[in-house]
Amino acid sequence: MAFTSKGLAVNEANLIRVNRRDVAKGAAAALGGSMVVLGLTAGGGASVAQQASPVASPMASPASGATPVDLPDGSGAGVPMFRGNPARTGEMPGPGPDPANGVELLWSFATGGSVWSSPAVIDDVVYAGSTDSNVYAQDAVSSRVLWRFVTGGSVYSSPAVVDGVVYIGSSDSNVYALDAATGAERWRFATGGSVFSSPAVVDGVVYVGGEDFNVYALDAALGTEVWRFGTDEPVRSSPAVVEGIFYVGGYTSNVYALDAALGTERWRFATGG
Repeated sequence: MAFTSKGLAVNEANLIRVNRRDVAKGAAAALGGSMVVLGLTAGGGASVAQQASPVASPMASPASGATPVDLPDGSGAGVPMFRGNPARTGEMPGPGPDPANGVELLWSFATGGSVWSSPAVIDDVVYAGSTDSNVYAQDAVSSRVLWRFVTGGSVYSSPAVVDGVVYIGSSDSNVYALDAATGAERWRFATGGSVFSSPAVVDGVVYVGGEDFNVYALDAALGTEVWRFGTDEPVRSSPAVVEGIFYVGGYTSNVYALDAALGTERWRFATGG
C-alpha cells in the first residue's frame, strides 16, 4: 500500500519512492498520511553516543560513494516534518504533479524493513526511518545514500529537520538528534519504552508523545527535559503545536491541550474511545 503527496511515496513493502516531476529544490514533499501508530515511554536523561555510518547502500539504485551534505544555515526549503509543520496542517510547497500529464518514477529505494516513517525533504535531501533500525539521508534526485544512522530498534517515527538537525524517535526507547549533514549523533534522550510519535519542533523545543502515559518537551540543543506531563493513557499520536498550545491525542479516549511553555493542562476532551 502506497501513500503519495506531491511526488513522494512510501509503502509498507520496504520502499521509498520519489517521482521525477517534483524533485527540485524547495519543491519536494513528504507524506500527509503517515502510518505512525504507537508512541513513547518514560525515563529521562540525555547522552551522546555513536556516529552515523556514511555508506552507499547496496539496496539503493543508483548509489555510489557517500559524502556529507553541504547544508546551508537554517532548515532550508522543503518539508521539514510530519504534515509539513508543527501545526500539522498538511500544507506542502508546490506545485505538485499534474496527474493529467502522468507521473514518472525517478527512483525507488529498498530498505531492510518496512517504511512507516513519513520522509522529511530539505534542500534536495530525503530523510526517513525504517523498521530495519536505520535512519537514512538520501540525495533526492539520485537516491544515493548520503549517510545512515543505526538505532537499536525499529524506526516508525517521522523525522523533523530543523536548523540542520534531524529529530526522530526509535523503538529502542530513545529520541535522537542527528546532524543533518553528517548523521553524527548530537544527543539522545532515553525514555522507558518505544518512541513512535513524530516530533514537532518549535522555538528550540522538541515535543513528542509517549507510550509511558507521558508527553515530553525537550531542549532541542541539549536534549534535556524541559517538562513532562502525565496523562491517563499511552500517547501514540504526533503532537501539534499552535500559538503556544500543545495538542495531542491519547490512545484510549482523551484529547489534551497543554501550555507549550509550562506543560500545564489547559483542558482535556473525553471522546467515546
